[in-house]
Amino acid sequence: MSRGYPQYKLLRALWMPQWEQVACVVTAEDGTWELGLTNYSKPVTTIINDHFAPKLEGESCMATEKLWDMMFRVASPSSSSGLASYAISAVDLALWDLKGKLLKMPVYELLGEPARGEIFCYATDNDTDWHMELEFKAAKLACPYGTADGLDALDKNDDPGGKVGGSSFEVASDMAHDYQGPHGFDLLPSLEAINIPGL
Repeated sequence: MSRGYPQYKLLRALWMPQWEQVACVVTAEDGTWELGLTNYSKPVTTIINDHFAPKLEGESCMATEKLWDMMFRVASPSSSSGLASYAISAVDLALWDLKGKLLKMPVYELLGEPARGEIFCYATDNDTDWHMELEFKAAKLACPYGTADGLDALDKNDDPGGKVGGSSFEVASDMAHDYQGPHGFDLLPSLEAINIPGL
């Protein structure tokens, strides 16, 4: 949305739908339940309740891969990406947690044991003060100026380094939406010059 719509440049939340998060509850025959969280409550709830639930009801909750495949295929007429992917994700998360609860196993064991001893986590947002308060060690910052703003776009964005002063907090630039294609590659040297990786 940063291309040609200046009223939405400064904050991604300005162009995102104002739908709340929603929890999908999946219940087994014995009453055991689990939930999966997702975004875009109104349309996603409709997809889950009206489209997925009637087709999944009565299936084995242990058949997580089969149920994912069923949802992916039944969503195909309206696209299994976009909002349907949020619905699939909520049900899938609830199913995996339910399976783990019923088998008394953590989900990572169901998936084949841990791949590593720890995972480096970072926040994605521009409120680095809050991230540091929550004890994150790094953040990926959104850049409101991107491809449509020319090669000097990086200079128009707030200096990410200035947000964290001299702390050991790491920052990266979110290039997914705003710096696409060759333009993104043009900006990489500038990011490297101030020691900010592009993700």
